[in-house]
Amino acid sequence: MRKLVFILFILSAFNGIAQEGNISFFGRAETAGKVHLKWFNAVLYSTEEYTIERKSKGGNFEPLNATPITYGNSTKPTKHKSIALIALADSIPYLQLTGLVKLTVFLSLTTDNELAEYFGMYYFDESAPSGMVTYQLKNKSGKVIATTEVDASKKEILPAPINFTATPKNKKVLLNLEVENNRFYGYDLERSTSATSGFKTLSKEPFIASTTGEEPYFYEDLRLENETPYYYRIIGYDYFGMRSSYTKILSAIPSDQSAPRMPDLMEVESGEKSVLLNWQVYDAKRISHFNLYRAYKYDRESGYTKINAAPISVSTTSYEDFPTETGLYYYKLEGVGNNGKTTLTKSNFGELRDFTPPAIPTGLKISAESGKFKLEWNPNKEADFMGYWIYRTTTPNSKMYTLINAKPQTKNSFEDVLPKQAKNAFRYYVLAIDSNENISERSEIVIGKMPDVMAPAAPFLKFVRVADSTINLEWQSALTEDIQSFKVLREVNGKVDTVATLGNNTFKITDKPPFNTSLNYTVLATDSSGNVSEASNSISAFVKKIKAVEKVADFELTSNSENPNVHLKWEVKNAAELKGFIVYRTLKGAKSWMPISSLLIEGNYEDSSVKNKKSYEYQIRTYAQNGQVSVSPTKSILVQ
Repeated sequence: MRKLVFILFILSAFNGIAQEGNISFFGRAETAGKVHLKWFNAVLYSTEEYTIERKSKGGNFEPLNATPITYGNSTKPTKHKSIALIALADSIPYLQLTGLVKLTVFLSLTTDNELAEYFGMYYFDESAPSGMVTYQLKNKSGKVIATTEVDASKKEILPAPINFTATPKNKKVLLNLEVENNRFYGYDLERSTSATSGFKTLSKEPFIASTTGEEPYFYEDLRLENETPYYYRIIGYDYFGMRSSYTKILSAIPSDQSAPRMPDLMEVESGEKSVLLNWQVYDAKRISHFNLYRAYKYDRESGYTKINAAPISVSTTSYEDFPTETGLYYYKLEGVGNNGKTTLTKSNFGELRDFTPPAIPTGLKISAESGKFKLEWNPNKEADFMGYWIYRTTTPNSKMYTLINAKPQTKNSFEDVLPKQAKNAFRYYVLAIDSNENISERSEIVIGKMPDVMAPAAPFLKFVRVADSTINLEWQSALTEDIQSFKVLREVNGKVDTVATLGNNTFKITDKPPFNTSLNYTVLATDSSGNVSEASNSISAFVKKIKAVEKVADFELTSNSENPNVHLKWEVKNAAELKGFIVYRTLKGAKSWMPISSLLIEGNYEDSSVKNKKSYEYQIRTYAQNGQVSVSPTKSILVQ
């Protein structure tokens, strides 16, 4: 809707008024020779002093007022309302006059010329010459700030607002007129259900409107009854409180001019002799009848053709179409409203076709070569035969087969080229399809497996670790490889021996090789078809024979009632080759041994942490300079 505002915002409608000093200047002849002059600025009143000058056609401007026209420079009105407004104005600085106060002052100034004169905004010229007279308004500095022209030869009759229209819509009427801010500050919009009486205004206050609204109408009269006649007239108000003549009375009958709600073309059933269409109706009261349109699948761009000879009743919800040729057809259902407006469904399609599928392909057989399978079967002989679909899977008992040809092929053979390293079993079946896109049931399933000619990838020997007199080897292979076994090879002085042959899930081994000899290890992988990989990377090793440390063969273990501590004593041999000894102890029958001494150099130790009536077991561990450890026999004792 065009910006609609009540008179509270009237001053914003004055063209050019945005700040103090901008003036809208109006004149109206009351009778011949008597002219009312009135002007407004954005703040309604100020301390500015005005002079009015007048000239006739061909004459010069002459001043009319002997004393300046300004606020308070005239006889003070005696009306109670005027006295109250003057008191209000005197109590508020003129630049702060806003809101409802400004509204109240403005409305009074338009109807009360005596009050307007006191506010310094009015002048009555009682001796205007006959004919067109021009007036100009000057400020204190003598600058002309506004002009207006009046025909002073006769009383001015305020004509009706112009270009008044009333346009009916659904449950509303759009009222429009040409907004004339230079003649009218507001308008009364009146409505009645009778052309001769009963007119009432649509609001308590007159309306004004800006001339820059978003919608091309003045007022939107809402919440009306459709199919009911309404009558409208408009009267304008000028800036001297005068009413214009009424516009002519216009009638408007609201009605729903929109198209009816679109039906749903819910289902199209294809058949061998006809196509059956079904739909659902939502807006039956507003629909006059239906039309049905059809397009062949290749003619959708060129348009649809109406196929019903007579209008289809609004109570009908299905239609059986009998196209003359088989094929795919698109349909649209049109709803025609009682007001003539139409609405179309989205397209839906159906097919007149042969539903008999071709025969199942028979005699399917498969042969395998390195890197491909060849499929062959007996040809189909139907007149409308179009081709074959070939499906494949690699998963036993799977129902998820993949189509492997992009379009139906007419040949009754097919070659499926695959990577040579593919070793799993492949399953195939074939379907036949005719020109009506009927598909046969699947053929029997054939299974093929290609000969394995690809050796597995070489394993990767990760490390060789020397520990004491043994060597630990560990390797890895590709997880997707078909590995049956691994063979570990050891080269000693140019001679290669097999250390071990291991299963496919074994990836490490411990070897006891000859001492003081350079060794070289590699690993081979063999798949289930006997194909042998290339050798892995090689890793060298060397095992040096280390002289074993001599353990404590025997030791004394004593305790008595006089001294309940346990005394251990043993012989120390080859002391230069030793780091020392550590005594270990456990309760007799327990499984966990605990060290109870620090590293000892001498061959004796006294255990003072024992308890009476407890049985203990002891052993002595010998630690050599070369890192070897030896453990003595175990002895036990009961503490008294």
